[in-house]
Amino acid sequence: MSQRPHKSGTVSRIKKLPETAAARLSVRLSNMARLISLVIACGVTNAVADTVPDASASGQNLPSTESVMLTTDPGPTSTATLKKCGSALLKVLLWEVYESSLYTPDGTWQEDTRPFRLDIRYLRTITAEDLVKQTGKEWAEQGKVSPQHAAWQENLRSIWPNVTDGDIISLAVDKAEISTFLFNGAVIGKLTDPQFGKDFSGIWLAADTTRPKLRSQLIGTTK
Repeated sequence: MSQRPHKSGTVSRIKKLPETAAARLSVRLSNMARLISLVIACGVTNAVADTVPDASASGQNLPSTESVMLTTDPGPTSTATLKKCGSALLKVLLWEVYESSLYTPDGTWQEDTRPFRLDIRYLRTITAEDLVKQTGKEWAEQGKVSPQHAAWQENLRSIWPNVTDGDIISLAVDKAEISTFLFNGAVIGKLTDPQFGKDFSGIWLAADTTRPKLRSQLIGTTK
């Protein structure tokens, strides 16, 4: 008789173990889902992207190898034909976030190459505010934090729209160092500070980019 309470207590504890394990698994899955949603909404953080093998890969369904960019030189009627340097696909786990493509006059890239155009074709719905915030985070990781960068973010808030699957935001920098943004091929805004074009494109193209594998594919050093 004296052993029954002990036996009963043991059985009770054994029965509770599966419930506890299930609860822990549920919490972990919930936390993972929130993390993935946050990462995707913010345009993907480098920390998560770097954990994915071949995070920047493939050239499937990317824009054509040549593209015309308006106002590549001073003057409203000037045009130039640009050739593709390279393309890259950014993924987080199983989710494709965007495809990027770089175009220059001869299809090669140097830091001082002008004109050039960088296309970002989004594969998910992302708000303009999240795009602006992610731009600030990328600059911060590169050590580019200043009142000027904060002012540029405000400029971008007034220029960029929300994006959905298939939308393209392009940065076109001409020989006069004027940065023009296009949305699905239509001009939506310009910034005239030469440093802006360098710092914004540097998120993808600078030597200190947070995504070196993606950069090497964009500039054509890695296929």
